[in-house]
Amino acid sequence: MLIATSKIQKPRSVVNSPQLPVLSSIKKDVARKKRKYERILSEESILVISVPGSFVGKTSQRVVVKEKRRKIKEIPFYRLKNILITSYGVSISSNLVKNCIEENIPIIFFDSYGRPYAHILSPQFPFYKLGMAQLSAVNDRNGIYLAKSFVEGKIRNQINLIKYYRKYKARKEFQFSQECEEGIGKMQALTQKLAELGKDNSLENLRPRIMNIEGQAASYYWSLIKYLLSNDVYFEGRERRSAIDLVNSLLNYGYGILYSQVYRSIILAGLNPNISFFA
Repeated sequence: MLIATSKIQKPRSVVNSPQLPVLSSIKKDVARKKRKYERILSEESILVISVPGSFVGKTSQRVVVKEKRRKIKEIPFYRLKNILITSYGVSISSNLVKNCIEENIPIIFFDSYGRPYAHILSPQFPFYKLGMAQLSAVNDRNGIYLAKSFVEGKIRNQINLIKYYRKYKARKEFQFSQECEEGIGKMQALTQKLAELGKDNSLENLRPRIMNIEGQAASYYWSLIKYLLSNDVYFEGRERRSAIDLVNSLLNYGYGILYSQVYRSIILAGLNPNISFFA
């Protein structure tokens, strides 16, 4: 996107300002970062086709996207990492498929919920190596490490969020601050308990204990959220299915969007979403 600009004459007071060296340094840093990210984008990118009725083909060594027979984009194959089809009625040429196979560029189709339903890739595509590594991790210490890391990360994020709420509530609601202290202490104790697991055990045996720790931490967390919202909106606790109250309905909607984004990221990374370490 090009943005037209015009020169603006600066007042003398600004021109002679001692802050100009600082501003100049900031602009240089911003320009350097911009060049860095432009270089990253030029090396590899993801093409997303989201307009119904689009056509995706090839000409020479470039992918061509058309809408209503009008060419709207061209991208060299060497810059592409993935092609994502997120709309219905999209046409792709067989020549495009052949070139994508030769360049190891997967073409992935997603439904309106962000879930993949088809995947075009070469039989020699290297994704199988990641799948083998996932399977191997289930049966060794890596699986235990991953499962514990997922839960520890979730608990620590919950603790940090509660601390953030407490910082702004402490001045007005001393009792909420006290409840936070107790809840945070219990959650931190659970992270220590989690760290002590898995010294002489298998992931299969440890998974129920890890899930139990995660469940206890979630119980403490949502009880504090209930306390936090008690003066503003009805919320009796977390409900994942058939929820009719406002808070749970919004949470379930947000989690649904997040689920589709995470699922898509797993697929794009070449991992198998059916091989898990925690749930």
